[in-house]
Amino acid sequence: MDTLPNGARYLEDVTETAHATKAPLPANNRVTINISGTKFVSKWGTLASIPNSRLSKLTEDDVDPVEHDIFFERDATYFPAILGLYSTGTLHFPHNLCGPAILAELDFWKVDITFLAPCCRASCFAFEMKQNENEALLAEFGELVTPSDVAERARDCDSCRQRIWRFLEYPLASRGSKFYMFVYAVFAALCFGTEAINSVKTMRQKSPLEVPNSSFPNNFSKKEMMFMLTEPTGEAAYADLVATIFFTLDILARMVSAPNKREYLKSPQAIVDLAWMVCRWCTYIFFRNFMAMWSLSSAELQAIAIFVGLTNTLRMFRMCRLVSCSVSLKVLYLTLKASFREIRLLLVILGLGAMLFGPVLYYAEITSDESTIQNIPIGYWWAIVTMSTVGYGDCYPSQLLGYLVGIICVTLGLVFTGLPISVMSMHFNKYYSFANTLHTKCDPRIDHAAWALKRDDGGYSPRAREKHGLKLVKGVVHSHTKDSEDRSVML
Repeated sequence: MDTLPNGARYLEDVTETAHATKAPLPANNRVTINISGTKFVSKWGTLASIPNSRLSKLTEDDVDPVEHDIFFERDATYFPAILGLYSTGTLHFPHNLCGPAILAELDFWKVDITFLAPCCRASCFAFEMKQNENEALLAEFGELVTPSDVAERARDCDSCRQRIWRFLEYPLASRGSKFYMFVYAVFAALCFGTEAINSVKTMRQKSPLEVPNSSFPNNFSKKEMMFMLTEPTGEAAYADLVATIFFTLDILARMVSAPNKREYLKSPQAIVDLAWMVCRWCTYIFFRNFMAMWSLSSAELQAIAIFVGLTNTLRMFRMCRLVSCSVSLKVLYLTLKASFREIRLLLVILGLGAMLFGPVLYYAEITSDESTIQNIPIGYWWAIVTMSTVGYGDCYPSQLLGYLVGIICVTLGLVFTGLPISVMSMHFNKYYSFANTLHTKCDPRIDHAAWALKRDDGGYSPRAREKHGLKLVKGVVHSHTKDSEDRSVML
């Protein structure tokens, strides 16, 4: 058995089980426990009050015959609370102590966690809870890949298809990926810009197609007739075509290079991309080649025009790709995702408020022919707009009783709609602060300490000294900066 120079034994060598042949120790006899030089005095009977613990299994054979104590090489800061458990039956720790260290001490002294007082459990498990929360947040953020991560992964990447997939899916991996994502954002903005320009009548020109039927039914609006009889100008049409070709090639490249094509095609983003690509090219070919074969008075053509407009809105989902390369957009997306219950609660509150105040305002204004609340559905609209404090001004009460209803409606709207919004703000602050912490840890430009560049032989490399402005003088590294005094770091 290993012993110290003075004959005392280390805690690892203390016998775990009591000697079966040893006579019971007198309960009132004192025993001295030496914790790394700090001595604590207790009684054998007190130590036996917690069965199966390390202290309860001590015997007289464990006492150092020279020092007359039992030596343990542990941190004496935590032992008073451990020893107090044997006297009081409840385990209390100061809240300024390290939670994981407390749990480590409980594990060493073989003390069950159930003895820990409820007031101390939160501080003991605070770090573990925070760590679990950070792991959950990291999983929600997905892979915010740094260049070093991709360089490590690239070693296992032995095919061109895998390299293309990593290039497209990890926009922060390399300079080339960042530049491609910049081009992607430019083309996305170009799509939105051309769509906006194409809706301006002065930016369109007469269609060269000869339409056989020029009589329009009454259910066609001027906007519909503009889209049917005119087409975008050459520059806008070419810009839209180039952007469409770029996104088509991007979609096809992702499909071809996907590691698991079946799982990729099941993803919502892939479904939206394919739907947009198919609808976009079908409508483009139709309007270019088969538009003249249709009668402008047919209901099918009107349905097709509406369908084309709806498919064009799918291009907005192309912006979702930019979420992966922007931490701010990722924070916003995760905030909305985590706040789904609060958003649903907000919609329920607005719905209940509309069903309550809409009819009340209608009947309060029923005696006035000049009231803008002509029916209960308009009252629903007014209630929602009022509770959300938007106030478009298209509908409003005009009678004294209606004013009272409006005051109550806007007051309750401010109170009840603010409750879920405060929870959403809390979610945003949580994700935003974690994103800042993650960015600080992953940013390769941040040099956390000068000693991180030290060589194995204990000195600074010439590159490190030049980078940090260090000067080696007789074993002391001096740091010279313009804004601060010289600092010395002992090697």
